[in-house]
Amino acid sequence: MQLISNLDDFELMTLLKADNELAFGEIFRRFDSLLYIYAYKKLQNSEEAKDIVQEVFVHLWRSRKDFELKTTLPGYLYKSVLNKILNVIARKQSETKYTSSLQ
Repeated sequence: MQLISNLDDFELMTLLKADNELAFGEIFRRFDSLLYIYAYKKLQNSEEAKDIVQEVFVHLWRSRKDFELKTTLPGYLYKSVLNKILNVIARKQSETKYTSSLQ
């Protein structure tokens, strides 16, 4: 049997849809650090970056059955992280406006 680390992203996603935890682990291993670095550079906050990456992977696992990859796997993951970063920034701006309006 072929080693899971030798599979390409498409093959890993096919296995993931079939509930293969090893495929999920390999996807996580390949992209966790890269996504964290990407999020950290944007947010300059380690905990928020970790949380965002974790949320993206949790969503990937939970939606694996219905997941349809319309782009590359890295493209999907980076875009998901970026969207969550933008949500965090928007929430912070909203909190800042609310706090300053109270003062």
